[in-house]
Amino acid sequence: MESPNSLPTLTTSPSTAGFSSSSSHETQCSPESPPTWKPGTTVDKPTAAHNQDLEILKTELLFTIPLLMNHPKCYWIWDHRVWALEQTIKRLPAKMARAIWEEELALDSKMLLRDCRNFHAWGYRQKLTERLESSELLGSSMAQAEFSYTTEKINTDLSNFSAWHRRATLIPRILIERAATSEDRKNLFNQELELVHNALNVGPEDQSLWYYHQFLMSNVISSDPNKSFVPSLLSEDANAIVDEVLEFIQDLAEDYTDIKWIYEALLEYIPYKSKIQGRALLSEEKVELAGLIGKLEGNKARILDSIRLAKEKGALLRTGPELEVPGYGCLDHHLEGDTFLHSWEVVAEIISDPICKDMLIDLGLGVRHRNVQVILDILIFLIRPKMSLANDGLYRETRHFTAWVKPRTTEKYYLETIIRDVTGQTSVPIGDVVLSTPDTAIGCETCEELFTPLNPSTYMGLNGVEIVLNSSASHAELRKLETRLNLITNSTRKLGGVYVYANASGVDGDARMMFDGSSMVICNGGVLAQSDQYSLRPVDVITATIDIEEVRSFRANCSRNVQGAEQPDIPRVECDLKLARHADEIYLSDELHKTHSQALRLLDPMEEMHMAEAVYLWQYLSRTNSPGYFLALSGGLDSATVALFVYGMAKVVLKSIQNGETVTLEDLRRVTGEPDFMPTTAQEIMSRVLHTCYMGTEHSSDETRLRARHLAETIGCIHSEIKIDNAVAAHEEIIHQALDFKPKFSVHGGSRAENLAKQNIQARNRMIVAYELAALSTTSRNTKRAGASMLVLSSANVDEALRGYLTKYDCSSADISPLGSVSKNDAKDFLRWVQKTWEMPLVSSFIEATPSAELLPLSAGVQSDESEGEMGLTYAELSIFGIMRNVHRLGPWSCYLRLLSEWKERPGFGPREIAARVLRFYRFYAMNRHKATVLTPSIHLSSYNPDDNRHDLRPFLYVVAWPWQAAKIEAHVKELEEKIAAKKMAE
Repeated sequence: MESPNSLPTLTTSPSTAGFSSSSSHETQCSPESPPTWKPGTTVDKPTAAHNQDLEILKTELLFTIPLLMNHPKCYWIWDHRVWALEQTIKRLPAKMARAIWEEELALDSKMLLRDCRNFHAWGYRQKLTERLESSELLGSSMAQAEFSYTTEKINTDLSNFSAWHRRATLIPRILIERAATSEDRKNLFNQELELVHNALNVGPEDQSLWYYHQFLMSNVISSDPNKSFVPSLLSEDANAIVDEVLEFIQDLAEDYTDIKWIYEALLEYIPYKSKIQGRALLSEEKVELAGLIGKLEGNKARILDSIRLAKEKGALLRTGPELEVPGYGCLDHHLEGDTFLHSWEVVAEIISDPICKDMLIDLGLGVRHRNVQVILDILIFLIRPKMSLANDGLYRETRHFTAWVKPRTTEKYYLETIIRDVTGQTSVPIGDVVLSTPDTAIGCETCEELFTPLNPSTYMGLNGVEIVLNSSASHAELRKLETRLNLITNSTRKLGGVYVYANASGVDGDARMMFDGSSMVICNGGVLAQSDQYSLRPVDVITATIDIEEVRSFRANCSRNVQGAEQPDIPRVECDLKLARHADEIYLSDELHKTHSQALRLLDPMEEMHMAEAVYLWQYLSRTNSPGYFLALSGGLDSATVALFVYGMAKVVLKSIQNGETVTLEDLRRVTGEPDFMPTTAQEIMSRVLHTCYMGTEHSSDETRLRARHLAETIGCIHSEIKIDNAVAAHEEIIHQALDFKPKFSVHGGSRAENLAKQNIQARNRMIVAYELAALSTTSRNTKRAGASMLVLSSANVDEALRGYLTKYDCSSADISPLGSVSKNDAKDFLRWVQKTWEMPLVSSFIEATPSAELLPLSAGVQSDESEGEMGLTYAELSIFGIMRNVHRLGPWSCYLRLLSEWKERPGFGPREIAARVLRFYRFYAMNRHKATVLTPSIHLSSYNPDDNRHDLRPFLYVVAWPWQAAKIEAHVKELEEKIAAKKMAE
């Protein structure tokens, strides 16, 4: 029988002097298989033939080196080498054995050169050094040498947990060996703190750095010499260290708002001062800690806040947006097990919170389905999965989830352990099910289900469900809200019942789209409560008190009841919580009042654009913690529109602050770096968060330069005027050196290719200069955020992207593109709205100006970007083609047929002219579709947005002539022209 403590060795090969040696075919095939490395042959007794033993042991060690190189994380190989090394101590003289151990340490160093974070190699190294330090190998301390080795490895790769961990274990030994004084210990502590702070400035997201930082800081609050290497630290010194560290981490928090380790460190270190001073936490420290918890826990904190607000308003039933626990915009993170795990962890903490007691709560998360959870006190009643998934436009739900396809059917869902520990439940029903309380019945449908022909709320309503909850993540799009709201109101107007619609609001992690709120409570087709369509509030709660008898009386008609009687039953789960209150309680309450119908609130499309852009720009700015935006202001309509979007953002931020929304003020102070900033005008905000620059050339006019300057002065932003001719000339000289060729404008005799190249050099230089200015703007102005780079804004519109009328990597390339899904016509309408609503007469000069990029010599005459000669199509025509191509899904042939009827009365547009316009558009579209692959991310606001990332998935390598379609159209044009001619002859 083998001893469980015997050392591992190879199981095959002849034995020499008590060893198992030579190579094994079995090992070469499967070195990571435990049976290959069985505990087995042991050494009978040491031999006198040291040289023979040395040769055998070296052969054994050499044999495993190739295996180790191929399988560097195989425990069995490392353990076998340990066994072989131990034999050297038993069989060889100490000096000879030590040489082998030192060679092994050198091999380990080579392994760590291959992978400096291989924790197997680090653990092995610790075993080697412990043995090399032992008296058996004539050793002495290697602590200082190993400490230097960790420094070398950390300098190579900061993200090296094993190196930091090894360093932490070596420091106490080094101090003892040095007989370090208190001053020596303090100096070493400061050196290590500086080292890890420098590392954190480079990689604040690295958990291994925070581990070492935590190790250092644990020494500050401990006076136990066994737990601290600075035990004699004076309290004032400890306080100073904590202050310095907190200031450092708070600076990191300003620059990196989405790294949880920063907030966790602050949560841990803020109480240190009270521990050092032996006092309780101060009230301001408690407030700061509470704020940090909110930042750290994100969605959980917002969900609990919404529950608290709802409860304060007297609500007994609460619902929230779709997938509110993890967030809707996780994209492929929805496929990760961690997302499911952490979602359930959040649910466990929410339902454990006392605020949830005696309240029915509807939460949204994924549980390997798309689900809605209904929770009471500390019981989960049911899981209702989504039955219709959104899979068009911006949505790809079937990539991440599977719809429930078993109507009126339930199964058993076994709850996660973390939930079982909280509720004591093992399983709950999952499926197409409703919840019955003693006084009503509640059903759920989720977002997309509302838009389907046979939506669940219809058959649930016919089955007696009186309250329907809809958790939604419906994205913003101009003029879309009315359609969505009509669907909801018409559903209950026809069927009766209460419809509680909760939509997400603002920007999620998937920042190409945003959600436009407008959550509602509707009863029998009448709107009882409606939230704002766009808001900067992190949590927005609406409530309504409803007389459920109004639903029952509304449904008391024969036709509805006959259809209801025909419906198959839906499975029901019973719940003991009563949601109804007696009329006496309502009458006596100061908080509760029966809610009455109100008018549906819909924004004017241009006000909707203003609010959408304002919220998007502010949330993007504050979440990236950037100090502001940079915009190349050309004096044209597009860049002026973007500048006014930012000005609109400042107006919305100011209004939010004036309404007492403290989160907005805190974010503004963080973004600007001014802790006491209290703006009184939008211009004060603009003077900090927008830097515009007019980048002129010899081809630019005073007209555009002055327009840009006057607009910047009006909105109060920082403004610069520069000439980029030197940069353009330098690039042209580089081209000349490479090609021995100088391009010329066409007006000077150059070809079309030369003319285009000279324009593109100017355009691309503007992008490069924009990024440089954005990077250095705060530094040059010595602001509180000096060193932080501003975000660059693009001013390309959707029509230009559709037609491809832009240069790759010119000012259409930036960090984000606020105008990227807005048409030229809508941009003009927005400026007209601004002129009237904000009383800005200056705006009319941009509307009336002839649009031009001013890239050609002034001697070429007035250039118009809207002329057919320059672009081939008008912006109005591009909008029409964009809608037909994307929204109506028409190819060239169908588009041509549609326009024959729609443009029939258009002067000068016969079949041939219409055909020419159609083929011209599709030719330009096909030629330039490749440009869509690098479009700057923009907020989605139009249904014909050509965003190549997700909304408009098309090829970008086309046969640009569309030969089949062109031939078919040409044949039809000829046939139609012959019929027209025959008709005229007959007349």
